[in-house]
Amino acid sequence: MLLAPPLAALVLAAVPPQVPTDEALAADRAELLAGVETLEQVGLPGPVVVFGPAAFAVLTSADGQAVVAAARYGAGRVVAFGHSGYLAEAPPDSGRGRLLTNAFRWAAGGDEGAATADARSGDLSGARVVRWAGGDLPAERQQELLVFVRAGGGLVVGECPWGWQQLHPGASLRDDAPANRVLAPMGLVFGPTTLGGPYPVASSRPDLAHAARALERLRAADGLPAGPAEAARVLERAISALPAEDEILLPALDAFFRSRPGFEPPSEQRPLASEDLLSRLQVLFWTRVWAEAPAAEVPAAPGAEAFPGPVPETAPRVARMVVASRLEPGWISTGLYAPAGEPVTVRARRGRLDGWRLRIGPHSDSLVGLTVWKRWPEISRVFALAGEETVLASPFGGLIYLEAGAGAEAPVHLEVAGAVEAPFFDLRRPGAEESWAEVRRRPAPWAEIAGKHLILTLPSAAIRDLEEPARLARFWDRVVEAHCWLGARPLPARPERFVADVQISAGYMHSGYPIMTWLDVTRPAAGRRLGLVVDVERLEREGSWGHFHELGHNRQRPEWTFAGTGEVTCNLFSLHAGDVVCGIDPWENPWLLGQKKKVAPYLAEGADFARWRRDPGLALVFYAQVVHEFGWEPFRRVFAEYEALPAAERPRTDEEKRDQWLVRLSRATGRNLGPFFRRWGIPVGREAQDEVDDLPRWMPDWREVGVAPR
Repeated sequence: MLLAPPLAALVLAAVPPQVPTDEALAADRAELLAGVETLEQVGLPGPVVVFGPAAFAVLTSADGQAVVAAARYGAGRVVAFGHSGYLAEAPPDSGRGRLLTNAFRWAAGGDEGAATADARSGDLSGARVVRWAGGDLPAERQQELLVFVRAGGGLVVGECPWGWQQLHPGASLRDDAPANRVLAPMGLVFGPTTLGGPYPVASSRPDLAHAARALERLRAADGLPAGPAEAARVLERAISALPAEDEILLPALDAFFRSRPGFEPPSEQRPLASEDLLSRLQVLFWTRVWAEAPAAEVPAAPGAEAFPGPVPETAPRVARMVVASRLEPGWISTGLYAPAGEPVTVRARRGRLDGWRLRIGPHSDSLVGLTVWKRWPEISRVFALAGEETVLASPFGGLIYLEAGAGAEAPVHLEVAGAVEAPFFDLRRPGAEESWAEVRRRPAPWAEIAGKHLILTLPSAAIRDLEEPARLARFWDRVVEAHCWLGARPLPARPERFVADVQISAGYMHSGYPIMTWLDVTRPAAGRRLGLVVDVERLEREGSWGHFHELGHNRQRPEWTFAGTGEVTCNLFSLHAGDVVCGIDPWENPWLLGQKKKVAPYLAEGADFARWRRDPGLALVFYAQVVHEFGWEPFRRVFAEYEALPAAERPRTDEEKRDQWLVRLSRATGRNLGPFFRRWGIPVGREAQDEVDDLPRWMPDWREVGVAPR
């Protein structure tokens, strides 16, 4: 974690702004853009949120987000680029080169060739402009830069905000990133999203990018929820990006939203769409306010009773001991639920709280970037525990988990008070089967079924009629074991998780930790008592292609997944689990059957590899033909070879990946698969083909996919 003082300690939030006229800011922008027609995209830039009275957007993306912005501050000036790559040397006649030259000249007050220093190591005493190509700076240097600019110096800074966040997973881009700590008092901060380019000057809309002016437009359009959509989008980004101690725009936003207390919360029955401008802004604003409020001031959010769901008023609020006997990766389930808006107290009874975190809510998908919300977009909260006691609350409620952070020590015995008991089956816990009849009636709205290798999180209603939780848990354990066997990977130290949600961030399901699904898999199909994910009789017979597929994504390796096969090689695991866990012949798997009919027209029309890469079902038949002839052992053997490869020998380009796949799979099967690859139109290099030319050639029985033999 970065050591950084509060922004207030940097003394500059209180600097009285010298507000330039609109004409002066327009002249500044014109000076910066002199000779520039288009700024090229460098890497994947992030946005610069503009909100200060002396700040302005220089160039924007097509949707009005600033990729370059600038500000006057005290007697000095700053230019901020949404990627550190913009500060690298560029051809002088390119858009990037001209803009960079202009930025240094403008930051120096028009002084051509002014002395510069590097923010990381340079002595600022003789510099006119400081260059800062992103990354971390000590708190002392942050303070020096603020003083330097206020006194008349110039600063040109480039930062890749999403990249910084990736490198600092436990930190906040908004409040901890050094670039944001320096820029925030100047009325600029880097935001968390990304911007596509290029960025033509002619189509740039700097007037749309200023958040304080957007608030003015929104306030003026008092016929809300109708109002200027562009202003609402700018404010959505600003609400997420402004640091907690901002004194420029946050107070105005607070006054605006507190003057409009009633709003429509999102729900499955009444989603909030992009045109619900004010309600969406209020949702984001109050999410932020409650995240920073003390537990006693956190209410139950409107709509929390719809999702995650209500806790009966009569449900006992209990105090239970939670023991973490060792440091485990991932979330540690407790079988407890925090009611929305009610304080939960965590006390250390043995061991130290420091380093431990408590999570309320497993629904960690953020929906902020989606155009429709069926629930509040961010409802999973993580709290740091410290000292002897921590009191916390969530406006949404949710299942309670422990997480071991940096510095956590085990064993630790914690008392969690104010929670409600949730249905929780843990296969590893003695007596779990015998007590299930009582446990499944516990009052919390969400439940978990935990095996050794996988945990299901789903509405309690989905498990009230579940009679055989151990059989279900063992089924999902066998699926994970099958996936790991095929991938030649050890069983996961952190159990996989499936979490059902009323809305997820992408797709029908998506992989990761946790794997997210929609609620449909928890709801009974016609004529069934249980939803698919817990209907063990159906699962043992039919499997679940979608769940197997997402678990397969978690086992994929990039070395043997070349372009076009990201949604294909994961399905090898789906076919394999269907085979060894459910007894479904891979070649007769219902999902594959519909894909085989695509092969004949594909081959007849010339076996276009670009088409193959666009169609995951068609591409899977290619792999399935090898499985059909040689079984699973060659695949496991090849995957084991990749696992053992030193980093320097791993294929990196698509050409290398295809070539290695041909050579390794041919050796594992004992057959030359070169002609088979060529028949499918999959390009491989001459050298790779020659390497397996000593093996007997092989072709499948093409009649099985409706292709006449040649």
